[in-house]
Amino acid sequence: LCYMSGPLIPAITLANVSAADAEVFAVVRPLAQAAALVLWTISACFVAPNLLMAAALLLRFVPLLLPFFGHTQVLAAVTLGIVGASDYLFLYYSFMGSSVGDVATLA
Repeated sequence: LCYMSGPLIPAITLANVSAADAEVFAVVRPLAQAAALVLWTISACFVAPNLLMAAALLLRFVPLLLPFFGHTQVLAAVTLGIVGASDYLFLYYSFMGSSVGDVATLA
């Protein structure tokens, strides 16, 4: 689900963005992604990997629901920043699991 929804989530959320609101995404989304990356890293120190990956996976449904509710562009940019930063979490555990040799023991 993570790899299949990766390109789909920003495309659905950004479909309703006008040219004037594109500046919000250019500034807010990278800032939110940088802050979320630090938070994901800190949480990886204290939360079990299977719970952290499950939370990151379930968090991917939030941007898919945004077009159905009234939302601001700042909220959409922050949400995409947080969800985008969780991609690094999946990459890290995927490579770590393949270097250990068994992803099931990691999760």
